[in-house]
Amino acid sequence: MEPIKERFIELFKFLLYPITIFMFDYLKIDQNMIEVLSILMAIDSVLGGIKSVRLGGKWNFSVLLWGIVLKISLLFLPVTLALMAKALGYEFEILVKLVLGLMIVSEGYSIVTNYYSAKNKIKLDKFDVISLMLQSIRNRLKKIAMTAVKEIEGQNDCEIKK
Repeated sequence: MEPIKERFIELFKFLLYPITIFMFDYLKIDQNMIEVLSILMAIDSVLGGIKSVRLGGKWNFSVLLWGIVLKISLLFLPVTLALMAKALGYEFEILVKLVLGLMIVSEGYSIVTNYYSAKNKIKLDKFDVISLMLQSIRNRLKKIAMTAVKEIEGQNDCEIKK
């Protein structure tokens, strides 16, 4: 690896690792679950690349990199929920663990699907657990926001108009 890339990676680890450890500890997010999820995300990325090549696609580092970036950004979801809960004085530890658990199951499912596809040279439809979970969380947060707005207005007929 080129010296500049190596230095950048080391700097990134040096700056980001303590921040994430502190943040997960401060928010009471199970670090073991984060570590397991991170490992599963890495395995899934590798198997996704293998599956792509095995099904006749070309190895594309750019696609792999974007996939990894999207997987890492998914870790913002439990952090966001925990920060919201902390700011509002709620205990969302169970919800955060549930979300992390669903993310772990989703990665495991994706790993099995990628392996099966690569082994048998067939493309399988994926069941997108994460999108379903995101839609559910979004709908729930919208309900909470609407309830708060109704409470502020003192009426039950508050609607957001486009």
